Amino acid sequence: MRHSISSTLLSYSLLMLSTPVMANGEDSSIFGDIDTVSIATGMERPIITAPAVASVFSAKYIKNSGAKNLADILNMVPGIHVGVSMVNFSPIYAVRGFSSAYNRNILIMIDGVPQDDLAFSDRATALGKVPIDVIERVEVSRGPGSSLWGGDAFSAVVNIITKTRTPDASSITIEGGSYNTRNARMISGAKVLSNFDLVAAFEYSKTDGYSPTIERDSQTLIDAQLGTDASLAPGNASTDSEESGAHINLSNGHSRFGLRAYHLNTSMGIGLTASLDPYGNIKTDGFEALYRYNKDITSDFSFDATLSYSQSDHTIDNLHFFPPGAFGVFPDGVIVNEKNRQNFTRLNSALRYSGLDDHFLTLGIGGERSKVEALSESRNYFMLGNMILPTEMHDTLSDPIPGKKEYSKSLNFAYLQDEWLVLTDWSITLGARYDDYDEFGPVTSQRAVLQWNTTHALTTKLLYGRGYRIPTLMDTKSRYIPAFEANPELEPEKLDQIQLVFDYRPTQRIRSRIDLFYHETDNQIRYQSSMSGLTFHPENVGDQTGRGFELELWWDFSEHTKFYSYYAYQDNTDKTTNEDAGYSPHNKVFAMLQYDRPDGWFFSTKMTYVGNRDRIAEDTRSKADCYTFVDLLIRNELTRSLEATLEIRNIFDTEAEEAGMGTAFPGDIPLPGRSYYLKLSTEF
Repeated sequence: MRHSISSTLLSYSLLMLSTPVMANGEDSSIFGDIDTVSIATGMERPIITAPAVASVFSAKYIKNSGAKNLADILNMVPGIHVGVSMVNFSPIYAVRGFSSAYNRNILIMIDGVPQDDLAFSDRATALGKVPIDVIERVEVSRGPGSSLWGGDAFSAVVNIITKTRTPDASSITIEGGSYNTRNARMISGAKVLSNFDLVAAFEYSKTDGYSPTIERDSQTLIDAQLGTDASLAPGNASTDSEESGAHINLSNGHSRFGLRAYHLNTSMGIGLTASLDPYGNIKTDGFEALYRYNKDITSDFSFDATLSYSQSDHTIDNLHFFPPGAFGVFPDGVIVNEKNRQNFTRLNSALRYSGLDDHFLTLGIGGERSKVEALSESRNYFMLGNMILPTEMHDTLSDPIPGKKEYSKSLNFAYLQDEWLVLTDWSITLGARYDDYDEFGPVTSQRAVLQWNTTHALTTKLLYGRGYRIPTLMDTKSRYIPAFEANPELEPEKLDQIQLVFDYRPTQRIRSRIDLFYHETDNQIRYQSSMSGLTFHPENVGDQTGRGFELELWWDFSEHTKFYSYYAYQDNTDKTTNEDAGYSPHNKVFAMLQYDRPDGWFFSTKMTYVGNRDRIAEDTRSKADCYTFVDLLIRNELTRSLEATLEIRNIFDTEAEEAGMGTAFPGDIPLPGRSYYLKLSTEF
């Protein structure tokens, strides 16, 4: 009888996990992490031998780190720097030197379903509010992933995997703290319909935000040129927000139903055009439904498919592109109100074959249909070329201006993957994907990964992959946005990356990993400012090259004391200007030490150092300053069912600023000072 690759890989995985360098079970693995990862191939694989550079954060890890959201989690990933956007201070994920205002360089998924926004590709808005308690684990793969996951899997892929098993106990958590922050959440579950696991979670949060003082904004520059005095700077950025999210999973052995809904209501931060806007706010209401089916058809064939539908309404209310008095002719400011509706229907299916001795084959096919529709729109201006001319506030939905009121997009794709066990200690993973867009035509992506189980303690990987992202609707067909010029001639940008990885585990308590990488881009999309600095537009500006390395260390000093640290270095050059690509720190250091006492006390401290960041070539300011933050978390089990947690962020009250992107905003963004949060959790 033939020995299939699935059983070979299983035996190989068991061999790896049975060596002295690996512990058994989730709780005994280093830092409570999980030993397997699915983001590398679409199937569970041991993280040591998975054909990717992956990090996995279990629910236990997330809790012990004090992470409140995805941004906190990703800030613990080597090669990722979490910055701050001017718009509602949402996170910017800079990965190995690549960044964009709305995180278009990174693919974020929930249970394998991409979270996207047609208009801006705004990952934070598309993701909505995910209850932190419903997260089973978060998987992060650094490097291109388009050969498996398609568009926007450019520099990294993130998959938030939610819980499907009925929890052992229900829990309720309440939290309060600095900036009038309030948070409440719960998770519960039950066995229903005889053999289905039901998991339900909800979270609500509200905060006034830290509202930093902004000394100068883009209107300050305009005032200097026109002799006006409209800028609201110095003034405070608006950072208040209200968020809620609900998630339900119903599953048995072969079928899974998922439903989530969320609501976001955020103020404008600094403002959409880098001009202080204390008037506007953005609301988003969305829901997503998912059905997944998986089954072993025969001993050699297995099949799984996911069908999902999502819809979201985005409302911009009283947004001020520029403040009252702008240009000397807008006594009320330059104002817009908008509402649009977006929906996505996605199907992703995969047939897997394990009937060959040395190969495990996967064939995937699927498609996506999406649509965005403008429901309402009003403005108090019209545009003549780049000129903004005042009018009364009026309905502009039917104005004969560039851009459509309704836009649809379709995508069909197919991919093939071969996991080939060449020898006992050598394996090769080959993959290719073909995406066919109705607007941009075909895009192909490929990867090749060579893995060598060098010794019982060392695994070596050589990886090549291609990632791509397509231009957004705002890039190519934006409607009537002051200071922004759409570019309908944009093409998808592509990234080719090579990585060499050494994963070394000399003892059961110590693990280290070094990852060296080099990458090049083609047709990279960057926002370019005009000579005046008052308008900007996207362009395929040419090539960017970069290199760097990431060094990680896990060390369990004892059963109760654990340490994790990384050092990440990157250097990227925009070949169009031969200057640094800007924004991303060249050096970043992270360290976390945890002590879990048998008497119920738990202590965790973490340190984050962000090194100097160059500006883009058009920005003549000096480098952004480096900074170091130290956080502390203390938890105590008051009773068997009640625990209290105190978290102090930036305990030394370090004054720091996050580098502003581009040249439209003439300053950097102040970061929060010391803040306190107290949390009570009970199980029942």
